[in-house]
Amino acid sequence: MTTLLVRGLENEGPGDIVGAFVAEADVDPDAIGDIDIDGTEAIVEVTDPIVETMDDGRIGGSEVDVIRLDDDTKVVREYVEEYSRLVELEREAEMDRHDREIRECSGREREAKGRAILDLEGRDEGEGLAATT
Repeated sequence: MTTLLVRGLENEGPGDIVGAFVAEADVDPDAIGDIDIDGTEAIVEVTDPIVETMDDGRIGGSEVDVIRLDDDTKVVREYVEEYSRLVELEREAEMDRHDREIRECSGREREAKGRAILDLEGRDEGEGLAATT
């Protein structure tokens, strides 16, 4: 079996994937194994390597990328998932720090740190983005 990674799905399900593989790549439906969909991606087991036929093809209403998921792509995928997890942790920590700072510091203290602007005054420039009057 060959493992494929299908990226770019929107609301398509396993039936859409099987249908596209059968119609576009002339694959026997029995040659398609497990299909695991996670958001916009799917892992698909097939007996025929059909990457060239399906890459930049359509599944349902979505234009998809199809790549062979070998050891190299698995390593890269795991790295990206771990990096994304770490970025999300950092984002959450930053949000917590800002929330805590907003609760504990005065506006003047936050302005001194460069994280707030007090006494800002605006002026009316007319209506719309072009400021035509």
